Amino acid sequence: MRLSQSKNWPAAGYCAALIACLVSFPVRADAAQPIANPSLTKNWVFDAGAVFQNLDGGATADLSRGGGGSIGFSQIGLDDHATSPFFAARWRFADRWRLDFTFDSVDVDGSRTVSRDIEFGFITIPASARADSSLNIRNYSGFIGYSFVKDEQSELGARFGLTIMDAKFSISGTANALGQTISTGTQKAEVVGPIPTLGIYGTYALSNRWTVEGSVDGLAGSLGDYSGHYLAATANLTYWLNDVFAIGVGYRYVDGKLEHEGGLMTKAVEIKYSGPVVKASVGF
Repeated sequence: MRLSQSKNWPAAGYCAALIACLVSFPVRADAAQPIANPSLTKNWVFDAGAVFQNLDGGATADLSRGGGGSIGFSQIGLDDHATSPFFAARWRFADRWRLDFTFDSVDVDGSRTVSRDIEFGFITIPASARADSSLNIRNYSGFIGYSFVKDEQSELGARFGLTIMDAKFSISGTANALGQTISTGTQKAEVVGPIPTLGIYGTYALSNRWTVEGSVDGLAGSLGDYSGHYLAATANLTYWLNDVFAIGVGYRYVDGKLEHEGGLMTKAVEIKYSGPVVKASVGF
């Protein structure tokens, strides 16, 4: 695999520095009541919540013989706001070793009368025609991590991960000519593939109830006919209602792109989204 540096690493660096500062920041604990926060002691923790996404991105369908092209989602009226489910799980199978899993998705539709011709794959949508589009993305991520710092109050570690990005984009056009409705047909750009990542994570217990935690993961590269990048940064504030249940708020940022160079067509989908997160957690 050929690796290349992502343009978004400066932002990831700021998040990584924030996580490290939170973990290393000294907070005095009451010796009579030592911190035993479930975020640091539970073997299993499951999260379920929602991400209120602000979306951007685009898709490509280039023909190898020439033709086709790329379009930005804002050009075709694809919704730039969405609320999508978010799921995560963590398994501490040893004192310093852990497995993490996350799932997030994007499901939006759009419709707009375009102001210029759009060439995408085998179809051309003329100016003044209506373009109808849809985007569906599923990101499945798994990580194995080792905590270099691990005690009753804090944790800081590094992890290796693999994200499966499953992206489906489609667009079609309809135009009116001489009183008749003419369809341009439908063109799809569908790509599925793995993207390996490297990242860091941190947790800091403000008390036995309150926890600040976050992670940054990303990498860019190519393998065979596939290339792409994936960057995800998350920060959460969690409050444990008791020893089992918790609620939390946070913020999540994702920037991903996957491209496949085929014999007839090169297809790619790129997505960026960020927004607040609300979640509920259960630990065992």
